[in-house]
Amino acid sequence: MSSWKTVSLAGALLLAIGLWLATRDVPDPFVPRARADAPADRGAGELPRVEVVEPERRTILRRTRLAGELKPDREAWIHSRVRGQVKPHPAEIGTRVNAGDVLVELDVPDLDMQVATAAAGVEAAVAAVTRASALAAVTREECERALATARQAAAGARAAEAGLAEAKAEVEVAATVDARIRAVVERSPNLVAQEDVDRARGDLEVARARLERQQELLAQAGEQAAAAAAEARAAEARCQTAQADIAAAQAGEALARARLDEAEGMQGFARIQAPIAGVVAERRVDTGAMVKPGAGLGEGLVRLVHDDRLRCRLFVADVDAPHVAVGKPAVLHVPGREPVEGQVKRVAGALDAATRTMEVEVEVDNRVHRLPADSFVRVELFLEEIPDALVLPATCVKTSKRKSHVLVVDADGVVRRRSVQIGADDGAWVEIRGGLEGGERVISRGGGTVAEGERAVAVARTAAGGGQ
Repeated sequence: MSSWKTVSLAGALLLAIGLWLATRDVPDPFVPRARADAPADRGAGELPRVEVVEPERRTILRRTRLAGELKPDREAWIHSRVRGQVKPHPAEIGTRVNAGDVLVELDVPDLDMQVATAAAGVEAAVAAVTRASALAAVTREECERALATARQAAAGARAAEAGLAEAKAEVEVAATVDARIRAVVERSPNLVAQEDVDRARGDLEVARARLERQQELLAQAGEQAAAAAAEARAAEARCQTAQADIAAAQAGEALARARLDEAEGMQGFARIQAPIAGVVAERRVDTGAMVKPGAGLGEGLVRLVHDDRLRCRLFVADVDAPHVAVGKPAVLHVPGREPVEGQVKRVAGALDAATRTMEVEVEVDNRVHRLPADSFVRVELFLEEIPDALVLPATCVKTSKRKSHVLVVDADGVVRRRSVQIGADDGAWVEIRGGLEGGERVISRGGGTVAEGERAVAVARTAAGGGQ
């Protein structure tokens, strides 16, 4: 009986509490209430006040976030190319070096003798080039003189040709005058003096004699020009031979220098230098150790990591891949560190058939070495920049079952529900691609206190976000 009494007492207590709550102005928990950030309560009969904002034009960014791992821009295992004994070296683990700094120095015998022999060969080759160049200079002078003589002879031949043409013209003129005088004498013997007849005949004879002389001179000039041209060709051939000798001597010098470079290069291999700037991440040899040439990873002496630039490989989903391009910005977030700006440097350009993703490589400037290589990182990629987009604050847009809408206060102060099509969303702003044209008064605060069809007082949103 005691248990039944307890139950009855509890039921009575609950009934009393219910009756007490019913007499109080307590809102039904299943009835929508004004949000905590809604405008202040209104008095009886007063229209609700809602904060509104008009759609505006601005650039909006669409972005995605992906996880990856930071890798050094370059790393290299340093090997020995000659056999030798390790001398004391300065490069310890963690040491930062520049390209060309000595990492390990080897004691290698017999290389000095090879360098001296090669240097002697270079000296002999240089002397041969000097002799060939001097001979070529003499030959070139002879060739120039022969060419000058040939030009003079050719000019003489052209002058002789001109003289011959002039002599032929004089013969023709003299012959014409003589013929006319003879014709006049035959018709009228006493009309022309004998002296004129003799003078015309003498002029013709002189012109013919000059023509013969010019023909002889032309023949001589032609022979001289031909001989001079032949000598010029011979001199030119000798000059070309001399130039070929120079080329052969220079080739010999180049070969000798190549041998010297090879010997000095082998000698230089005793000083193992850093091919890149970076940090010594690993060293596998100590002073006094004998090393030999090796190409395998296990035989490397030192591992260098160049971390002035770090790269992160990402795999972008196929829907976002068309919006990723070289040069676009990125932000890298490493746990415990400030965000760092980076940039898309490489894009695969094709999707992976199995994963339907595209490989993208982001690069970040790490010259201050604030990010460690091989760190895990989250990368924020900026996919699409939409200029002059019609946007609203994200708090204005309500989405349910993939459908979005906003509440608009029309010119009569009546609240209207307006379906909208949204685009990019950067967290603070949402792109409106359809349903609004601009200029509408969209409720940004206090929408929970009104329903569609009710009247409300629209208060413009201030820069701080409150009403006015």
